This record gives sequence, C-alpha cells and structure tokens, in this order.
Amino acid sequence: MKTNKIKIIMILPHLKAGGAERVVSFLFKKLDRSIFEPHLLVIGSQSEAHYFVKDGNVQYLNKKRLRLALYDIVKIIRNIKPAIVFSSIGHINIYLGFLKIFFLKTKFVAREASVYSKMSLYNERKQLPFSLLKSCYQRLDALVYQSVDMKKDFQDTFKLKSSKGYLIHNPITFPPSMLKNPVETSTSSVKFLIVGSLVQNKGHERVLNLFEKVKFDYTLEIIGEGPLRAKLENKVTKSKIKDKVIFRGIQKNMPQIYAEADFLIQGSFVEGFPNVVLEALSYGIPCIVFDSPGGHREMIKEGENGFFIYDETNAIDVLQKAVSFQWQRGIIQKDVINRFGSSKILKQYEDMLKKVLLT
Repeated sequence: MKTNKIKIIMILPHLKAGGAERVVSFLFKKLDRSIFEPHLLVIGSQSEAHYFVKDGNVQYLNKKRLRLALYDIVKIIRNIKPAIVFSSIGHINIYLGFLKIFFLKTKFVAREASVYSKMSLYNERKQLPFSLLKSCYQRLDALVYQSVDMKKDFQDTFKLKSSKGYLIHNPITFPPSMLKNPVETSTSSVKFLIVGSLVQNKGHERVLNLFEKVKFDYTLEIIGEGPLRAKLENKVTKSKIKDKVIFRGIQKNMPQIYAEADFLIQGSFVEGFPNVVLEALSYGIPCIVFDSPGGHREMIKEGENGFFIYDETNAIDVLQKAVSFQWQRGIIQKDVINRFGSSKILKQYEDMLKKVLLT
C-alpha cells in the first residue's frame, strides 16, 4: 500500500563552510527517502557553496539577505505544502515562529546553535525586542538543542516548554573512508590547530597569550577567516611567537590537516556543540579546551580524549601535561564514533521529525 511521504522544507541562508550548513546539508542528503521528501531552500547562491548537494529538490533564491527572500519563502511553502519546515540559523528560526501564525497546520522546527544568553553578549548586531523573540520562539512546534547547557538556557530564557525540546548532538559527517587509521604523530615539534571563525567569542587572543609562555617547541596553525584576522596577525607579528604561528585562512582539505596535527586547542568563551572538536576527535586528535558554556562537557573525557583549562593561571601546566601524556588516538576515534556516529544521530533526527507530527 502506497503511503504519503513526509514533506520537509529545510531552510539555510547559504551553503558556506559552517556548522549549521554542514549538519543540515548532511540531513538533507541522508534522510530516509522512503519516509521523507526533503526540499532544501538556500537563500544565497550556488556559487558560494562549500558543501556539495546534488538533488532536484534544491532551490537557490540568490538573495543576500533574509528580508529580501521573505515573499519567496512564503510562496514556496504554499506551493510545496510541507508537513514540516526546518531551520537551523537564529534569525531564520525567529522568522519561522512568525510564519506559524499563517500556517497553523504546518509544523515549524528550529535547530539552535549556541547558548543564547552567553552568545548575545558577543552579538554586535541590533537585536529585536526581547518580547518579540520570546513570542516567536514560543510559537515554534519544536526546538532541537545540541547540548544540555543550550537546552536549559533557552528554556529558562524564553520560558519554553520542555516537552517541545529535543537534545540531539551533532553528527560526525566525514565519509567513513576518511576516518580510518589515525596516525600517531612523532615529530619533535608539537603541532596545534585552532579551527574556527576569527571572531571575539572564539577566544583566539587568549590562546595566543597562552602560547607566548610555552617553552617546548611547537607550531600553531590557525584555520579560518573573520573580522579579527588583521588584529590577530598584527598581535602575532609584534610578539616573540611570530615564527611559530601560521594563519592559513579557510581550508578545504581538512581531513589532511587533521591527520597531520597533534592537538586541537579551542579558546571559545561560549559554544553550542563545537563541530571542530567533534571533527578533531573523529581523527583521534586529543583536544585542549577552555571550559565554557556549551557542549564541551558532553564531548571531552579528561585523560581519555583531552583536557580542560579551568583556570588560565595554570593553563601552561595543562598544556605540558597534555604534551607529556600517552594518548591512544585509535581509542579516541572509536569512542567518539560510537557516541556521535552519523547513523545514530540521523536516527534521532528522523524519530524527532516523526514525533513532532504526532503532537
């Protein structure tokens, strides 16, 4: 007997390199086509896409801003008549809450990406009135949170029902062939990576301050772009570590970069469920992270796959301990794949989407 598939429209601002883009494009490609009929709606253009998506159900609106695409989104929802509309970026999530007024039979689901009350301290853009934000979030049929901290923060901040919230971690999305046989590096110089946008909340400056005090031989590669690049490069140029720090910009061959690294270090002041930590662990790379609100505590097992820096005054001791520790990269990789493998997380999303339709 033929059954109707569940139509879903998934909305992204673009397909540039980013955590939300990686996860949503993964979901779009992997959702069970015998149950779901996903449509991907990209506000930006195909020419700027970092993630490759090949499917007839992909539409690019070629708009630079959400406000320029509002009418198109409404028109597409009316034409496709989806059971679910799904988004994963804050400002689009808010718009979905507003649209619920006009599409009462459609379920609107938002995936959030950070701890709102902490991240808002670093947001320089003018914010909508809090009462409007609260109203839009409360209209949504379901919200997906990546970490326990995020779930509690959103529910407390916007007075959201816990029954509407789903805790689903980010998946490992590299193809399995890329994740085999992590290499035990053995060079005398220890290679550290920082991966992420060069913005204030990522904490690059405090990582650089820390490495100015390091005595052992090392290199620090900074992967990513952002508005703080010139400031950070200027800081390094004037410091004694200018020959040890390399700014590499955005790189597409991340599997090779991870394979050659000894450690990932992250100095963020707030995170959601950091994809770069997940990716590094999937290559068996131990991670050193500054303790902060977000998903780190659900990822890092101290002494097994990394260490936390709880206090900047003893950060050097943590680095030295990490460098001297006998890490088992194969065990690190196996553990993180067991906990956050793509099949496991995909099933959680599919179960959530089916459950939302029943509420």
